[in-house]
Amino acid sequence: MNKRAHKRFTSISEQAAEWLVELEDGGADVERRRAFLNWCKQSPLHIKEIMQVTALQVELGRNERLTASVEELVALVHQAQDEVVELGTATGATRDTGWRSRWRLGLAASVVAISVAATWALLLPSAAVTVQHHRTDIGEQRSLALSDGSMITLNTQSEIRVAFDDDERRVTLVAGEALFDVAKDPQRPFLVAAGSMDLTVVGTQFNVYRQHGQTALTVVEGSVSVEATAESALASDLAPREPELMAQAGDHVVIASSGSIVLEPRPDVAQVTAWTERRLIFNDRPLGEVAAEFNRYNHMALHVDDAALAERPIRGVFNAHDTEVLVVFLENQPGIRVERSADGIRVLSAER
Repeated sequence: MNKRAHKRFTSISEQAAEWLVELEDGGADVERRRAFLNWCKQSPLHIKEIMQVTALQVELGRNERLTASVEELVALVHQAQDEVVELGTATGATRDTGWRSRWRLGLAASVVAISVAATWALLLPSAAVTVQHHRTDIGEQRSLALSDGSMITLNTQSEIRVAFDDDERRVTLVAGEALFDVAKDPQRPFLVAAGSMDLTVVGTQFNVYRQHGQTALTVVEGSVSVEATAESALASDLAPREPELMAQAGDHVVIASSGSIVLEPRPDVAQVTAWTERRLIFNDRPLGEVAAEFNRYNHMALHVDDAALAERPIRGVFNAHDTEVLVVFLENQPGIRVERSADGIRVLSAER
């Protein structure tokens, strides 16, 4: 699309159509592809229009070459993105539509951002591996669409590193928690390194949470191969390693920093993944753990100094981002009093 032609277009849809023609014809060199991705970065509306135009081309049943070009373009846009969909805050949200449907809805709503660093790596022919970093702050949650069609949803205070090449898809969960929905690709396994745990899958859905020196896996669908890392086995070549475990849907596996693998009783999977709907569900969890969980999502920290009180079981369903609801709940419990200050919220025994 030359500069003169670009100036005469007045609508985004026309610009998107012209870009599609140029890219499909194969005449776009590296500079033009850079220009295209720069155009995409200018506005979420540009992303929305280019995706709508490509979808229309497919629906029209064009020839195989054109369809392949369209799919390649869509893949390029997918790979060029960084954060894609911000999770909604409604506590009544459901997961019926599936993660790929959320991706399509996210595009339709134009909630898209393009990663500059990833863009340049994708454009250069010499780049054999694309490496991306993603992280969330306190209270932030984010869904990411990967170039292979997989989805990763990051919970608060989490960080991942993604490195794809022609042979494998590798993700490192540096910190925090993530829900993976892996697209099937038997020729290219999906590997997840998470502290003391190495996971290998082809296509499935699972939740991984790193905390307190251990890593927990909950399989939502399919199966996941689990192995303790050498690092977790006290970093010793002589230290015995646990055998590989094939975890099935509904299984909950915990690997401590020592490398021991424990297959725990099956939890309520909906409870484990409730954080994706910004809900926290506690079934007789100690108050100290409840407070720590709330502190992951909120800047106003809860403090439980009394050891006996910290072990008191709590049961309930709460909005992860509404600490006040939990505070009011605790104020109405016998034997508990609450003190508020600029430094946080202290939960104390009423007898003190």
